[in-house]
Amino acid sequence: MKIITSKPTNKTPRAKRSSTSKKRAPRGAGSVTQLPNGKWQARTRRFGTDVKRQVDTQAEALKMLEVIKHAPSGENHRLGNLRFADWLERFRLEEAPKRKTHTRELHKYYISLALPDLGRIPLSKITPADLRTFQNSLLHYSQSTQTQVWNFTASALRRAYDDDVITKNPASKVKPPSGGSVKERFAWTHAEAAKALEVLHGHRLECLIHFMLATGVRSGEALSLRWQDVDIETNHISILRTVERAGKNPSFGTPKTKHSTRTIPVHPDIITMLEQHRQAQTVERKKATSWTEYGLVFPSKVGTPSDHRSLRRVFAFIAQKAEVRHLTPHELRHTYRTFAKLAGVSNKLISWLMGHASERITEGYDQSHKNTLEQRRAALSPTILIGIPYVSPTATETSQISTKEPKNKLDSSTIEDTKNSVQDSVSMSEVSK
Repeated sequence: MKIITSKPTNKTPRAKRSSTSKKRAPRGAGSVTQLPNGKWQARTRRFGTDVKRQVDTQAEALKMLEVIKHAPSGENHRLGNLRFADWLERFRLEEAPKRKTHTRELHKYYISLALPDLGRIPLSKITPADLRTFQNSLLHYSQSTQTQVWNFTASALRRAYDDDVITKNPASKVKPPSGGSVKERFAWTHAEAAKALEVLHGHRLECLIHFMLATGVRSGEALSLRWQDVDIETNHISILRTVERAGKNPSFGTPKTKHSTRTIPVHPDIITMLEQHRQAQTVERKKATSWTEYGLVFPSKVGTPSDHRSLRRVFAFIAQKAEVRHLTPHELRHTYRTFAKLAGVSNKLISWLMGHASERITEGYDQSHKNTLEQRRAALSPTILIGIPYVSPTATETSQISTKEPKNKLDSSTIEDTKNSVQDSVSMSEVSK
């Protein structure tokens, strides 16, 4: 029998790749293999260098691979040893060019709140427990302040993690704050607004308060308004900027959001009021010993943009002289929203006029539910709620009332007539509403 042998070869046959074999790992993913000595090796490239580590088990090798991949470089290792206060300042400076002046000042304030609890801890040593302690120290602040401080702090830690300065982000294991007191907002009633304007009659800022009440614009938008933004012919006003810094070297920025840049229609009476105000401003400018012209509708006594603090002092003056609630300038927007709703203006139109991003934000400005005690008591009238007025019985009728069962009971037809009478009364009450 003839035997055919294959040609001898020193090469071992290459195993065919099955259709079910795994795909090649992406570049930089690293690998875990078992060595001939039984140990397991984690291997990957880091900053151009081939890094290998040997451990006893496959599970340990997988963990070691992750440690190698996220290990900081020499520069990052130095940054990881920075105090958290220094890292926050570095983060603030990196963000400053992209932020408005007001936001940059807020970031400084947030850092001052974080210093007592986190400032001295090295960046790489911060734990979730440290962050929870920091959150507890902010519980006496408003809910908005707690949320904003946390967002700033968590963003700084996320930046450190994304830049491989730290291997783990402790903020990812901490829940954002959900408590805290919410500052209650108020709005003037029509009577309070009338008292306030009466007290301000003849004051140089009377027109400004009247304008903000009638348009609902933000205080920064009103203080940066120029005469060239007022269209007398079409009765329109363009909101194009806001005051970021007042004084001798003022700065202006874009409005709060993209929806805040808008051109809104105003009533002709507002245009007439502004024209009269411009005449008074001309007289004031001639009498001033110093005046820097910025073309503003509501400038300071020397022509520069007015300071927000000056506007707050005016509201304190109003509250004292007119004996009304002390509002903030921002709460005039709440007052405008409430007045507009009571006047029957749709929420969609109010949202656009106020420059809100959504109607849901505008709904939060409605303060019409906070009526006076007399208005609330009147709303609980039985006549309004039930629809049947209460008629007090006379003394004679009261004496005739007995707890005993009457001798002559009402028949079914009388009871049915009584029910129909009550239903008719309720229906008429609903129609009257």
